[in-house]
Amino acid sequence: MIHGDLKAMNILVSQDLAIKISDFDCSIVSDCSLLFSATGQAISLRWAAPELMDSAEDEVNVEKTRQSDVYALGMTLLEIVTGEAPYSEYRLDVGVMKAVVIGKLPKRPAALREGNRKDVFWNLLEQCWNHEQMARPSAQRVLARLQFETDPPEFKVVGPSLKDMFEWLLQCGCADLSSQMDSGQDDAMIVTGGAWGDIWKGQLYDGTEVAIKTMRASVVERGSYKELKRAAREIYTWSRFTHPNIHQLMGIIVFKDHQLGMVSQWMKNGNLSECMRKAPAFDRHQTCIQITSAIICMHHQGVIHGDVRSQGAAKLASFKLANVTPNIIDSSPEYRPWRTSVRWEAPELILERGTKSESTDVYALGMTILVRQIIKFLSHALIDIEGDTYRESTLPGV
Repeated sequence: MIHGDLKAMNILVSQDLAIKISDFDCSIVSDCSLLFSATGQAISLRWAAPELMDSAEDEVNVEKTRQSDVYALGMTLLEIVTGEAPYSEYRLDVGVMKAVVIGKLPKRPAALREGNRKDVFWNLLEQCWNHEQMARPSAQRVLARLQFETDPPEFKVVGPSLKDMFEWLLQCGCADLSSQMDSGQDDAMIVTGGAWGDIWKGQLYDGTEVAIKTMRASVVERGSYKELKRAAREIYTWSRFTHPNIHQLMGIIVFKDHQLGMVSQWMKNGNLSECMRKAPAFDRHQTCIQITSAIICMHHQGVIHGDVRSQGAAKLASFKLANVTPNIIDSSPEYRPWRTSVRWEAPELILERGTKSESTDVYALGMTILVRQIIKFLSHALIDIEGDTYRESTLPGV
């Protein structure tokens, strides 16, 4: 059944404050014997999907779909948050129609600004309002995303497998990019590799360059239920970050039929270490602020980065599943000791088998800021830091 006219006015509230959707557009249901809707097939402009605008002059032939219901659902969720009809910034409907036709979304309200959870919610609304109707999430996917904020679904596996983890991530609302890119990626180039997976440079169908971070099926199969659950939750948590200085996960694919692929934007400028060598004249103080802001955002969400250094900044990346992967790959024949960079590592991680924490992240952050400032004062001597060659420096007054 397609509702066809979802909005707050068509939702009733019972005596015990339970929500009751009403005013079904029954003409969309075959063999419907009763017509409950007082609105008939007419569209409610401020909630109507753009594809319905093409038929606005011939309302009898408007083809409403599940996708147009999801679009209206997004507008209704916005209405619930703000207490106002969508596009409240436009007084007349003609302004709304023009905005919808050119793809202009409703103005982001003050109630949904400043805060990672608010960013996640707004991002979900934007997905519901995608002009490409087949790119919109299903209502089930929207529900899963909303429920995850208060009651994360349990990670259940019959037997540890790549398919189980992939399906669980989709259930939680991670975007499946299989329709936007070739999962085989025959022309993809491997950039770097490690014990648990590799990073590839690939492309979407539209030519957009992306980074594909893979987790091998063998790693998934060796992991225990608890380890896989933590890994899956960390991947999903990564997908929820919308901070401007955190490298955002675009979605996931089953890469080359046997690996979990985590897709993100390809950064042409590389990491900060490379940028500092190529263009040393930049605002280092502002860069330090951006990195620290990203770390704060992660820690507020209970996520430990585990390997903060210039190779992952200033769009903080390289999470490496710091709290998960070591346990999964310890028994791997190709395992190499899983350590962060020693020069950035807190003493408790070196002197004992310590646990990575917010405190160890802050220690590494301090070392990263130090490197930013060291390279600012270049001399002719060269030093090597974790495989990267820098010019040795002398800090004034030290």
